[in-house]
Amino acid sequence: VTSQYRYGGLKLDPNGGRGNLGFRWTHEKNLTTGLEEYVEYSTKWPFLGMATKAYTRLDGAGNGGLLKVITNTLSQGEGSTSYSKFAYVSKSVEESWDLNGAQFPTITSNFQYAHDPQYGDPTRVSVTSGNVTKTTEHQYWGRSAFSNDAWIIGRLRSATVTTSKP
Repeated sequence: VTSQYRYGGLKLDPNGGRGNLGFRWTHEKNLTTGLEEYVEYSTKWPFLGMATKAYTRLDGAGNGGLLKVITNTLSQGEGSTSYSKFAYVSKSVEESWDLNGAQFPTITSNFQYAHDPQYGDPTRVSVTSGNVTKTTEHQYWGRSAFSNDAWIIGRLRSATVTTSKP
């Protein structure tokens, strides 16, 4: 398999002390299959390097060549230390098409993080496809559950999954 890669939109922060902020986009093309992946990234603090949009294309297929588009909404909260920020994807919308152009149901995922301090463990994940929604509620063990030497960040205590359809 041979692939071709391109990068663009390199951004620098000459005054803010952050230096190289990364590329704004990347493009990969599989030269054997013709499948293309194009991803746009945030170059703004605190979302540096996080994907904001992704496209999957194949000439002559899907919706005018598009097979999939993913759009992410980025959010931030307080991190695990007083001066840190916790950047995360709060919503992801995926639209996709069959090779013949027929659209699949849109998939919308919502992510909530309600811990204080935040270590990156989602407390609620809700995924909707068509008219079906699956929601997962997570509870994690806190620091007091273990001695400081044995504390494991992100140790799941329970998960409740609910599926609903109107």
